[in-house]
Amino acid sequence: MSSAYRNLTVLEQAGIVHRMITREDFARYELAEEITEHHHHLVCSSCGLVRDLPSDLTLERLMRAASARASKERFTPIAHRLDIIGLCETCSKEAARGAL
Repeated sequence: MSSAYRNLTVLEQAGIVHRMITREDFARYELAEEITEHHHHLVCSSCGLVRDLPSDLTLERLMRAASARASKERFTPIAHRLDIIGLCETCSKEAARGAL
């Protein structure tokens, strides 16, 4: 199994895969956007589910505005990523049942 992790590290350093940040004790990887297409993520903070959220004009306008603000703060943006953390449908229903 350790060789699989070494391979993921090599692929990450080569820019082929990207490590996803979640609350879980293990890392998740996906193909780099240069291979796929630009998108964002919905991340469930309870079960760790990660779903792609396709980018659209509204999201990209928001991200351009955030990058412009970063530039005003003398920060040079290189790229952006948007991960929305919350509860997936299943975990949301389970939480609601527990709250009743």
